[in-house]
Amino acid sequence: MKSASGGGEGREACGSGQAHTDDDVGIVRLMFPDSKQSEHQHLVEISWDEFFEKFEESKLTLIYDEESLFSKLIKRNHGH
Repeated sequence: MKSASGGGEGREACGSGQAHTDDDVGIVRLMFPDSKQSEHQHLVEISWDEFFEKFEESKLTLIYDEESLFSKLIKRNHGH
């Protein structure tokens, strides 16, 4: 994922304090390690496959602002 604000590549990650096992990566996040504004010291990079599996399993969607580093993973809303 590319950051439109010049923050560099977005990378798939999970929290470093969480139990990252072969079966579960915990809570997924996006980090932008090349950006001075990014706070990623508590994140661990994971593979795209691990990220996407948890993303789908948790029924998440990504909201973002192309003009900034703002991004947020939220539960999908199915009109309920």
